[in-house]
Amino acid sequence: PDMVHVVLLPLGVVYRLMIERVALTEILLGLAVGAGLGLLLHYGYRLLRQREGLGFGDVKFLAVCGAWLGLTG
Repeated sequence: PDMVHVVLLPLGVVYRLMIERVALTEILLGLAVGAGLGLLLHYGYRLLRQREGLGFGDVKFLAVCGAWLGLTG
């Protein structure tokens, strides 16, 4: 659900900034790559198969994962 994403995103950003001492640009880059990968999978599957394979909740989840894990994760 969206409420999980709303809670996990700021927690991930604060955790990575305060505990791991990661630059904000790296967190935002991870978020953008995760969201971009999710959107690519969402629209790519729809283009290839003419049906929905990945919903936008999954796209948001991949964006949150990108913010938590970064590019190296």
